[in-house]
This record gives sequence, structure tokens and C-alpha cells, in this order.
Amino acid sequence: IGGLAAVSPAVAQLKPDAPSVETPFGRAPLSFADVIEKVKPSVVSISVVAGGKKVASKGDDKMPEGMPDIPEDSPFYEFFKNLPKEFKNMPQQQRPTQAQGSGFVISADGYVVTNNHVVDGASKIQVSFDDQEKLDAELVGTDPRTDLAVLKIEASGLPTVPFGDSAGVRVGDFALAIGNPFGI
Repeated sequence: IGGLAAVSPAVAQLKPDAPSVETPFGRAPLSFADVIEKVKPSVVSISVVAGGKKVASKGDDKMPEGMPDIPEDSPFYEFFKNLPKEFKNMPQQQRPTQAQGSGFVISADGYVVTNNHVVDGASKIQVSFDDQEKLDAELVGTDPRTDLAVLKIEASGLPTVPFGDSAGVRVGDFALAIGNPFGI
């Protein structure tokens, strides 16, 4: 998950006999399959429903509220900016928004780490595993400064990803982001 590697990287190492290739700077792995195989059961997809968000705007010549954040030099900017007045003058409505993110299990009894921005404002949170099992999650705590959040699901015996020691990480080391933000 974004931001987590800078705080405490998850531990998963390549096997000493993993296939590699010689480079001018030393040996490099040909595959990360061993690492992925080890951590994949612990990686989850996070689905969030947030409270209502206003999605239409009273008209003026600015981009209507709720429209995509489009650069002014985009050909779509004029299209959205020049919507008929009927659309711009529609009363604002509250609609729930949905978000997706990724996380991983850090304790066998159901604690999950994700990003704070994924669950910020959530009214409902679900955690999905690779086998498509979905469990409701409770938000236990957040830290917006580090963009981390902890969730709790009712489960036991879960596979986990342990935290590592960031003191051993050097500039230039391989980093592998493993996640499931879209439930794929």
C-alpha cells in the first residue's frame, strides 16, 4: 500500500537459490513469484461506502461541483464547463460515494492495515480476500499524518505479513508493491 513501505516495510525475502541474472551492479532476481506467493494470502481489497457527498452545482461559468478535476487545456474541460444551465442549476443532492483500496493482514486474529485516505469518512468498510470472501470491518484507528489506518475483522487463523525493520533498507534496494485495490 502506498506510504507504508516508507514507515515499516513488510517482510518477505527471495529464496537464496531464486533464479537471478548478473548485472553490472550485481545479481538481480528474474522473478518475484516467491515473494508474491508468500504474501498474497495476506493481501486484501478494501471496499468503502462513504456518507453523502454533494454532486451537482448551481450554475456559473466555473466547472460544476462534482465534475471530474479536468485541466483547462483538456478538450473535455469545455464540455463539462458548458453543460446546459438545467444541469448546473439542479439542486445539490447527497449521494454516497464508493472507494476501493488495498491492505494486508497483520495479525491472525483479524487486524488489517490500510491507508487512512482509503477509509476516511467511511460509513461502511468491507475487506475481501483473494478467494472473494467478504467480511465487514470496523475502523479501529487512523493516523492521517502517516496515512495509515487499522481495521478489525471478525476472523481467526488468518495468514499475516509481519513488519520488517526499515533500518536495513538502502536507496537502490528493490521495492515491490503488492496490493489489490480493485478487487482483481
